[in-house]
Amino acid sequence: TGNMAWTILALCSAAENASDEKRAEYLEAATRAADFVLTLKSESGGFTAGYEGWDDAQVKVGYKSTEHNIGLFCAFSVLAEAVAENTPVRAEIYRSASDHAREFVFSMYDEELHCFYTGTEPDGETISDGVIPLDANTLAILALGEELEDVYDMVSFAENRMAVGEGFDFSAGDLDGIWNEGTAQMAICYGILGNTERREAVIAYLETQTAEDGSIPAADRDGVSTGFVIVGSDMFWEYNNTQSISATGWLAFVLLNINPFERSSG
Repeated sequence: TGNMAWTILALCSAAENASDEKRAEYLEAATRAADFVLTLKSESGGFTAGYEGWDDAQVKVGYKSTEHNIGLFCAFSVLAEAVAENTPVRAEIYRSASDHAREFVFSMYDEELHCFYTGTEPDGETISDGVIPLDANTLAILALGEELEDVYDMVSFAENRMAVGEGFDFSAGDLDGIWNEGTAQMAICYGILGNTERREAVIAYLETQTAEDGSIPAADRDGVSTGFVIVGSDMFWEYNNTQSISATGWLAFVLLNINPFERSSG
């Protein structure tokens, strides 16, 4: 579902800048993706993560991800606005889905620690609190903006539990390396909050990671742990010092001073 959320946002962005004919095609594709996600709605809140496996052997998974639902909150909101004029009934369905995802996200917040948990265990009910990932919090800041009452405490939590030099690890844990994608997200958060000094310090670090072609690796070294295993396997999920599309994409957002969630949070 997280991948679907980003795809919906990308298609809606493309539609904004397309001819009328192409706009309709992009929005039709976004609608198909959104309607698939609607089949993953959980009555206990939010949307489940999707399926694991390939082709005819796929199995629906029961866990719910805070990160995924942050993306869905934004994606459904943007899509609702895009189709409201021509299909108001469908737009209302997407607005309701956006609210459903948002409510789940807030249910994952710990007011004492000032952080968002990663989501639920496979039962879809039990909060998964063993690993607290950076992006569940950075993306919440980018998407929810002024709705967060203690956003500075959230930033302090990340700084106190995940900072490694001028960068940040994937999660609050062993601090064994810098995760560049999340570090770029923190740079955008600093910019939103007006902390220019910290933003520039993080950008200076990211520049040390940037190759001649403008790309950056997933991590500053090999074997940066996340605390998770890869879904459907017993393999540890780690990031390595190899060039990364997602990290490079977030670096582009930083340098262009773009918050990809801004349209739906503002």
